[in-house]
Amino acid sequence: MNFDEAAQFLKSKGFESAMMLDGGGSTAMVYGGKYVTNGTPRSIPVALGVR
Repeated sequence: MNFDEAAQFLKSKGFESAMMLDGGGSTAMVYGGKYVTNGTPRSIPVALGVR
């Protein structure tokens, strides 16, 4: 799904705002205090936390 398709899909489901992340080399996911993304962890200056 490309950006435009994702935007249209979310809009059709009633979303008024969303955030699209690129999933590049500096993207990481931590769940339950553990790094769960494949690859080597990298230091990144910005984080988005969801609780």
